[in-house]
Amino acid sequence: MRIPRRGPQVLLLGLVVAPLLGGCSGDEGIETQEHGGTTALVERRTDGGMDAGIGGELVRGQGGCLAMQSAGIQQVIIWPEGSRLHSDGQSIDVGDVTIRVGDTFSGGGGDISDPMGSGYEIPSPCRNEEDAVAIASVTVTSPAS
Repeated sequence: MRIPRRGPQVLLLGLVVAPLLGGCSGDEGIETQEHGGTTALVERRTDGGMDAGIGGELVRGQGGCLAMQSAGIQQVIIWPEGSRLHSDGQSIDVGDVTIRVGDTFSGGGGDISDPMGSGYEIPSPCRNEEDAVAIASVTVTSPAS
């Protein structure tokens, strides 16, 4: 019985496939910012924007992650590229708008029904059974008291 040689072809295949497998984690999609016990998930690059109407109250959700609370449902938020969590962990800058925990807001964005399948690696402390929501733009409609 003759055993086939596996030389340069297998090495070449490994060099091509390995980087592709490394990209499957999806962690290149979001940056995790942490301050004051709060976590914000921010897109590393925005290819385009969802513009469905969204809105709710900004809360610290599961695992201390910033989330949107609306109609009894809490969804972890994926903020647009360039957003910055303040060092107190209680507010985040989204473009030229600052939104604080407790503020009610509206804006453009959309639900992401399968964040993991969409290339977003949601950290396990932030995950819940609800969809995530990606925010493209935001306006504070009622500041926290």
